[in-house]
Amino acid sequence: MVTRLELVADKLDGELALRRRELSDINLSAQSSAGNKAATLRRAGHVMAYAHWEGFVKLALTNYIAEVCQQQRVVGDLRGGLRAAMLSTRINVSAAENPFSLAIELVESVRGHTTEKFTLTPESLLKTGNLTSKKFRSMLSICSLDYLDYYATKENFIDEVLCGRRHRIAHGGPQPISADDLSKTINRVLNLCQMVNDQVIEALLYEHYLANS
Repeated sequence: MVTRLELVADKLDGELALRRRELSDINLSAQSSAGNKAATLRRAGHVMAYAHWEGFVKLALTNYIAEVCQQQRVVGDLRGGLRAAMLSTRINVSAAENPFSLAIELVESVRGHTTEKFTLTPESLLKTGNLTSKKFRSMLSICSLDYLDYYATKENFIDEVLCGRRHRIAHGGPQPISADDLSKTINRVLNLCQMVNDQVIEALLYEHYLANS
């Protein structure tokens, strides 16, 4: 019988394969074109590379949280980021108009917090604008996933190249993208997505979401 983990792994592998194929196709088209058409395709290809970066990270982490929810674990057994994420959904935002009321609500939420089942809507926690390295780190923290050394070495690429160039293109700026730029960007995005994929599946397999893991 196919396990839930296998289903999640197959889904993410399939999504990553589709994204790899699309980016490879647009890169091939850009490399085989010339003049203004090639320049346009390279710029479009960079925007698509960013879109797949943001899209796959959100997809992988959403599926990760959803799968942890399926485990029906007690909140107190989970790592800090997941406990905090659960707690944050229990606080009434409107109470922020009255700081003391907010404090009371927080105390009441904490009181029975550790013994209830972990359940939340991941989409409400994983909203973002440009997925910079800082926002990526924050999303991993929410999921109680480590910010790996590999990600740290790619911060300049994520912030200055991937997000920076995408921002200038999306806002109509004169951002040229060379053939070499596009190929390197696509390769690095796919490597980052593969790393996120592997980390999520490993975390589910070895139950890294548990406090004692």
